[in-house]
Amino acid sequence: MASIAGGEFRVLLSNDGGSSYKGFALESDCSFELNAETRETTSKEDASFRSYVTSAKTWTVSGSGLFGDSATDWDPDELYDFIGTSVTLKITPCDIGTVTPTTGKQNISGSAILTQLSGSFADKDNATYSFTLQGTGAWTEATNS
Repeated sequence: MASIAGGEFRVLLSNDGGSSYKGFALESDCSFELNAETRETTSKEDASFRSYVTSAKTWTVSGSGLFGDSATDWDPDELYDFIGTSVTLKITPCDIGTVTPTTGKQNISGSAILTQLSGSFADKDNATYSFTLQGTGAWTEATNS
């Protein structure tokens, strides 16, 4: 099995329901997290061990990038308008150096709310930003065409 380089994956964001996508400007990393929430079902029959069942699943996407202008990607200052709103996102392998999804590769997509966008401006270092999107509803998998 061949490994996949992390640099191939991009988070693409659409504010028009998925008709068109743009990447996060100067994105340097991204991650996808799937969690299962649980509720306790312990009874006296369980002796000294607690019992749980899955009650809901959640997913989030987060990442970071360098502050800078981009003619083709979402700049951090444009993203502030999306805080608290539902957007469509896609995590997908892209052709190196682009936001063009690689044909035949799998992607994850769904609706999410941009819940966090923050900047960091350290002295004598790059200005960076980070973002978090909270998935709403189920995410789907598809193949790039």
